[in-house]
Amino acid sequence: MAQKVESNQASTSQETCECGLSIIAELMDENDEENIRVTIGEVNLIYRAGVNIGFGGFALIHHAYIPSERKCAALKISKRNGSIEAIRREAAILQYVNEAIDDDDRSHIIKLLVYKEMVDTHQRETLYLVMEFGGMNLRDYFNERIKKVRDEERIELTKIIRGEAIALEQFHKFGIHGDVKPENFVVLINQSLNSNVIDCKLIDFNYSVLTGQGIPDNLKHPIRRAEDISFVLNKAPEIGRDEVTEKADIWAFGVMVYQFMYDDQFNNVSEIYAKMKEYQLNSNYNGHLERVIKACTRENINERPFMFEILLFLNFEIEFFEYEMRLKNEKGHREEKRKEKRSHRFSSWLTCFGFCRRN
Repeated sequence: MAQKVESNQASTSQETCECGLSIIAELMDENDEENIRVTIGEVNLIYRAGVNIGFGGFALIHHAYIPSERKCAALKISKRNGSIEAIRREAAILQYVNEAIDDDDRSHIIKLLVYKEMVDTHQRETLYLVMEFGGMNLRDYFNERIKKVRDEERIELTKIIRGEAIALEQFHKFGIHGDVKPENFVVLINQSLNSNVIDCKLIDFNYSVLTGQGIPDNLKHPIRRAEDISFVLNKAPEIGRDEVTEKADIWAFGVMVYQFMYDDQFNNVSEIYAKMKEYQLNSNYNGHLERVIKACTRENINERPFMFEILLFLNFEIEFFEYEMRLKNEKGHREEKRKEKRSHRFSSWLTCFGFCRRN
């Protein structure tokens, strides 16, 4: 697996890679034992041992450099027996997206460059995913750029939320993510010219399923039972009792926006459910982002909006969510009923008053 890798172009001693995380000359130093050279499929790359840019329950993620292309990549390595199937699932989903979805329709979903399964000298199975490098995750980006949300920070936070909504809306056209949280969005190094959005990409598809026609059987079965995803903190209330739809992602999206707004970190799922129920009943929370939170965390999944509706609302293209219109109409109907009752009582009083005077 190990192989000598040479760059096609010389670099200055302090020139960094495109993302700025590493000095190219240091990565190309063959005498530096920290540099690990590997070939994954047909891709030759270098990464530094012990330097991780991310980790999760299934794998470590390294910053890697592809000398022949002078570009960065994210290298995901998994050696844990219990995580093999989850990583295989993620690879299969990303391979499907690569092959079946046009680039314009998946521009905010991380791209898989190559996937390989190998066996090391100890006969341990090791899985490698090489993906495009996306940048820092949204949790770190938020903590670095915003930290606390005051009035002036709401504009910047709304840009972040728009970026997440665009990415998730794209994936919902053919799948359910299953683990929506800030750590599973990465901020693009090269932002678009649209100043109203922070562009990001969706990552980590271990819990995802694909929907629609022509999906391979192994990728379209329902998300695993509630007891199997007990550590997914933002899981929706219906998981474990009903068929799960993209509305489960909508719930998690709302919880994520809440956490950004109030810097509130939950300890367990029950705490989230209680807090969201309390939030729904508080009429003081009626700003634009507060209404997104309330819409997403409706207990009735049919009252939660679809991702494209959330995006329209965030862009001020619609004024109300559908459930808000229903509640508004119901309130108006109740007011009309009360007016009719008052009018009827008043008419009865006038009739009685007139009759009594004549007598």
